[in-house]
Order: sequence, then C-alpha cells, then structure tokens
Amino acid sequence: MLQVNYWNYFRHPWLLDEQLYSVFFDYANLRSQLLPHLYTCAYQAHTSGVPILRPLPLEFSDLPEVSNCLNDFCLGRELLVTAFSRQVYLPAGRWLDFWTKKVFSGPGLIN
Repeated sequence: MLQVNYWNYFRHPWLLDEQLYSVFFDYANLRSQLLPHLYTCAYQAHTSGVPILRPLPLEFSDLPEVSNCLNDFCLGRELLVTAFSRQVYLPAGRWLDFWTKKVFSGPGLIN
C-alpha cells in the first residue's frame, strides 16, 4: 500500500534515485503495517476523547520524570516514539526497540 500526499514538483517516488526510492518504499510499507494500530487508536480516540498522539505526561501522569520529555510521545498506549533525541525515558515495564528488536526494562533513561 502506498500513499503520496503531494503531486506537484518532481518528487514522485518513481522519479527518485534507487537509494531514495528504497527509503520511501520502506516507510510506506511501515505505514501500511501500522494501519490496524492507527485505526484502533482512532476508534479509541473517538470513544474516549483521548488523542491518538499522547504526550508522556498525559499517558504516565503519575511519573514526575516524564514532565520534561519534550521529544517523546505515545502513539496510542502501545507505542512510545521519540524524535530528534538520542535518549528516551522508559516508564516501568518491558519495552521492545522496534528497529533492533532489543528488549529494555524500565523505568530509566536509555540511549
């Protein structure tokens, strides 16, 4: 499944060089794999009023450590996302790194 949200300029996937096309294809594939989770999150947001993208203080309000986590958020309850940061605070529990499949235990800050 592929989604392209722009049609002006010459940035169409089929006009990209091989390396960029591969990156585009990988992320388009990731998006299609996440669709069931995204639809579940959308339904939960509709019925509960809790947003799909949740700042950590909203999801883990009992933890004072997350009050300064500005680059981390939850996508639904199950996915913890960090962007533009080399560190992420993991709340208590077992966490699986999506990219490396390595398991981490929280709570704590990891690189």
